[in-house]
Amino acid sequence: MSGFLTRQLSEIAALFEVAGRRLATSVVLLVVAFIFVSASLGFLSVALYLWVAQLTRPVIAALAVAGLHIVVAGVCFLSFWLKGRARPKKIAAANSIPEAPADIGRVQFAENIDQTVAPLVAALHEANMKPEEAALRLGAALTKQVGPLALVALALGAGFLLARRVTAPNKDP
Repeated sequence: MSGFLTRQLSEIAALFEVAGRRLATSVVLLVVAFIFVSASLGFLSVALYLWVAQLTRPVIAALAVAGLHIVVAGVCFLSFWLKGRARPKKIAAANSIPEAPADIGRVQFAENIDQTVAPLVAALHEANMKPEEAALRLGAALTKQVGPLALVALALGAGFLLARRVTAPNKDP
């Protein structure tokens, strides 16, 4: 069982490492781009203000440049909002896992379950505990088919249903 947990933790750690590298690269590139774009926008804003101030009064030039900045910021916020709403569909399609590694992992997972359960099944068989042995074999087969998390969810649901059937209803006024 510890081999299974070690393998799962190493796979999760590798995924986080890849995501961390990707995130760090993206952050660095965005910060550098933001610095250069800010400097460029500053110079362009001053140049635009001076040009409009020559054509009209300085107050109208300041209002025109500020209005342009507000329009550009509004377009950026709108595109950010629209991109954020459409992103989960693209992420689900981009992060699809290939079939071959999943099959290999499932076979190793099943073998690990068989190795873990084998001594317990042998002990139950020797003790002539047929119902317990059948329950353990059924649980192992179910775990191979649905996975451990789904099995835990199934067990919790069955426990709640059984507890409702066994316990007396609360008839407080």
